[in-house]
Amino acid sequence: MSPGEYRKGLNPNEWWIYPPPSEKYPTPHIGRIAIHTVEEHEDGTITVSPSIRELGYQDMPDAWHGFLKHGVWSEA
Repeated sequence: MSPGEYRKGLNPNEWWIYPPPSEKYPTPHIGRIAIHTVEEHEDGTITVSPSIRELGYQDMPDAWHGFLKHGVWSEA
């Protein structure tokens, strides 16, 4: 996957995301959306709720926190 992409996993109810890097979140991680509601739109985009928050590791800050609405990423 490339930054900014999302796709279904092997399980049809499982989604994987790779948020885009930014100045605020320079090192996002590929992650699985497990506890979110994902709405698929007719144009192939998705909306995820609530906000997506990737947790950092040990003393690192969060890897990414924001929204994905109709396929458009935005930071929280």
